[in-house]
Amino acid sequence: MVILFVLLSFLFSGGETAFSFLKIEPSARGTSIAAFSSISNDIGALYWNPAGTAIQRRIIIGMNHLNYIDNLNIEFLSGIFPFKFGNISFGYFYLGTNLKREKEDTSGLYSGEEGSFGYLARVGILNYSRMVLKRVFLGGNVKFIREEIDDASYDGSAVDIGAIYRIRRGAVSFCLKNIGRKLSVGEREFSLPFEILIGGFHRFKKFLISLDISYPLRDNLGVLFGTSINLFKNFSLRFGYRYKKDTFFKGIRAGFGTHIKGRIFIDYAFRIADFSVIHSFSIQYKGF
Repeated sequence: MVILFVLLSFLFSGGETAFSFLKIEPSARGTSIAAFSSISNDIGALYWNPAGTAIQRRIIIGMNHLNYIDNLNIEFLSGIFPFKFGNISFGYFYLGTNLKREKEDTSGLYSGEEGSFGYLARVGILNYSRMVLKRVFLGGNVKFIREEIDDASYDGSAVDIGAIYRIRRGAVSFCLKNIGRKLSVGEREFSLPFEILIGGFHRFKKFLISLDISYPLRDNLGVLFGTSINLFKNFSLRFGYRYKKDTFFKGIRAGFGTHIKGRIFIDYAFRIADFSVIHSFSIQYKGF
């Protein structure tokens, strides 16, 4: 079971950490821009920066579908609810699939398949955020995590803390993601995928540019670039890139977004991964 846990950790993040699926991006808009921590002001803020939910003054209900690899599909449901004392938001992340169980011969070599085993990951997110000073927004997430591999299950929790300072035509941001205790599996311990994220963006008349610096606990330093170009009143093209050592093509991503009368927002993104191209679709409804 420890071996399965390690293999799944490498599958989802490229490193040996617990609950590595926490690094999966559950928002098409954020995925397409890449450097999104200072821009986030919708359901994507629950992943990129929890302070971003405080910027929103309208109720938002959203969902995201992510076609990861093979038959692995990921769903994310979320909502943002503004109150006079601050904004309360929620998110629910679900990942489920069946993976093939390999069969070994007496010498330990691969000799075919022997059925399958189930894999399930769920994360419940509770968020609180508010504007504490003019142009200064603070927010935090509490995450309740459960992972099931075959007949074993693992439970944990994590905390995100974020801040955004809005300036004329832009913003700067800071976020600490996945703060929590190590997970023990057998005699081994696995750290959560802790990350420090610093970012900023500047908006011009018809487009914006953004930059994020990502420092993960057990991975290479990442530099993320992004832009969103308003081609028409209700249509935007987006491009992003995440630079990490030895991962040139895997950093490419792009997408588009449109909306219907400022109420229904539809976004699409793709990015290049280790095994395939990952597609992400989001739809959000913004109320009064």
